[in-house]
Amino acid sequence: MKKGFLFLSIFFVFSLNAQKLSFKIDNQKDTTVHLIKYFGKKLYYADTAELKNGRVEFDGKKQVPGILGVLLPGQKYFEFIYNNEDVSLQTSLPDMVGSMKVLKSEENKVFIPYIRFIGGNKSQVNQMGKQRSALSKDDSKYKELTEQMEAINKKVKDYQDNIVESNQGRLVSKIVKMSM
Repeated sequence: MKKGFLFLSIFFVFSLNAQKLSFKIDNQKDTTVHLIKYFGKKLYYADTAELKNGRVEFDGKKQVPGILGVLLPGQKYFEFIYNNEDVSLQTSLPDMVGSMKVLKSEENKVFIPYIRFIGGNKSQVNQMGKQRSALSKDDSKYKELTEQMEAINKKVKDYQDNIVESNQGRLVSKIVKMSM
């Protein structure tokens, strides 16, 4: 009897420490999906699971903290931060990052808005850069676009500085600082 109670107690304690990585992905049929991780600049498979009824779950205990992603068929994927905490995200195709909701994960409550912010501003700067490249440096529109691009870059830097400062001790702060 004591052995049975001891076994249940140990099982209960270990199950409390189990980190779940759970995702709800709308508009995606049942399929095999992969958890991916970075090693240097390359992506590698970290785990595989079945997406059923729009839901998939991975065991976080197998992973090390860092940026991970969920890879769907057709090379569609989204990234998130894992730092030894439960992660629960909900998204929808076709715009997985734009429709992402963080249900559980303090790191990702900062990271997901950050990648949206960076993506939107990068797109804007790229568009302005294309327009500017068609102009001569003497053109007044060239100077105007340059000033607008510099203002966006300053806004991004200020946003990044704020994340680093207000999230000290979190992995998201370190990741943002490295990207700067």
